[in-house]
Amino acid sequence: MILIPPLGGPERKIADHVGPNFSWTPDGKWVAATLWDGPQKPDGIWLISVETGEKRRLTQPHVPADLRPSISPDGTMLAFVGGPEVYSRRPYVLPLSRDGRAAGEARAVGRESYGVITQIAWTPDSREIVYSAGSPGMYRLWRIAVAGTRQAVRLNFAFEGVQSVAISRNHARLVYERDVRDVN
Repeated sequence: MILIPPLGGPERKIADHVGPNFSWTPDGKWVAATLWDGPQKPDGIWLISVETGEKRRLTQPHVPADLRPSISPDGTMLAFVGGPEVYSRRPYVLPLSRDGRAAGEARAVGRESYGVITQIAWTPDSREIVYSAGSPGMYRLWRIAVAGTRQAVRLNFAFEGVQSVAISRNHARLVYERDVRDVN
């Protein structure tokens, strides 16, 4: 992971062996990322200080790994992809303390499992997550409250093939990337 100042200057490496997707804390001092923790160990999610490089483990992953971290806009929760099997993945949430440490146990959100979850985004009020999930080429957008045990709701305005999703923090806007393949 390389940090580059927005107005120019030298780049600086802050971590090695980083997995897909990152998420900033609201104060911009830490980045949540999946890190490789050595051979025969599943990858977990860590918080990395951009100033000092200090690393704090947030998740104790099952095999194969915890992936795709997303910190809530209010900084009180981490959403991520987890689960005990390669193609049986679920969204999880982990409460965070004010100083960016795990403040409880991670728990699954909803009852559904998916072959793949490609990305998780928070609503601006930090009460719900929107995520892209399904099987390769058939990803759809889903929305679910992180409190309670409700079932995920499919967002029908998005066609199949949704890869990435982001929600603006100020204007209640959602944008997504759709992967379209035409093979003949």
